[in-house]
Amino acid sequence: MKISDIDIQILLFLWCLGAGISGIALLVPIYEIFVIVGSVGWVLVGLSTFLIFLHIKK
Repeated sequence: MKISDIDIQILLFLWCLGAGISGIALLVPIYEIFVIVGSVGWVLVGLSTFLIFLHIKK
């Protein structure tokens, strides 16, 4: 199984999960943890967006 063969529903779930993680990061009062959690969320959003575009393209 290639990474581009992931089902679109899973990619949309991952995108929402990343957006949720980024939103939760705004509630973290400690800056270092805020940066780490926010970065993980945005990386997940960016990666899933890229994979969604690849899935739509093919």
